[in-house]
Amino acid sequence: MKKNISLIVAIALPLIFLAAVAIAVLVPAASVHPTYSFIYTSDPSYYGYYGAYRSTYIVNNGSIALQSLPTQPNMQYRDEAPPIYLYDVKTDTTHVLTLDQAHAYSVDPGPSSPDGYIVQYEYGNNGIFDLFGARSDSNGYFIEKGSAKKKLPGLAESNGYSYNGSFKLLGWIK
Repeated sequence: MKKNISLIVAIALPLIFLAAVAIAVLVPAASVHPTYSFIYTSDPSYYGYYGAYRSTYIVNNGSIALQSLPTQPNMQYRDEAPPIYLYDVKTDTTHVLTLDQAHAYSVDPGPSSPDGYIVQYEYGNNGIFDLFGARSDSNGYFIEKGSAKKKLPGLAESNGYSYNGSFKLLGWIK
């Protein structure tokens, strides 16, 4: 039996380490339970292949409104405004809204939700597993409160050239 103890320890320690890592990763995400959905859009200052937008959205007295942007000569502009989206935190889904639909919601511009959550882009890493060539989807938009965070599926990740900084949270639905 004494001969087997070193073998048991050699097998048990890596398993204990893997279990601890799994718990450290999964428990914070499981504790994320936001109650407020939010409305967002692409940042109208982003100049894409087809030009910049002529207007943006603002929150005015708890309602989303359209606002014209100043224009510059010799610059290409899009006539339409950027799309508006509603992110439903209960179903983890995104829906496109018209301006009239978005205007019907009463919103709090934040930056954090009434229950303390924020949405932000994070450049993730794989920790020590990067040494072994690991690849993960740890880059992206997350909803978080304190150290607890959860990736938001469906939000734009990349514009093809660099990580997309075009996400703009307009407000949290009251």
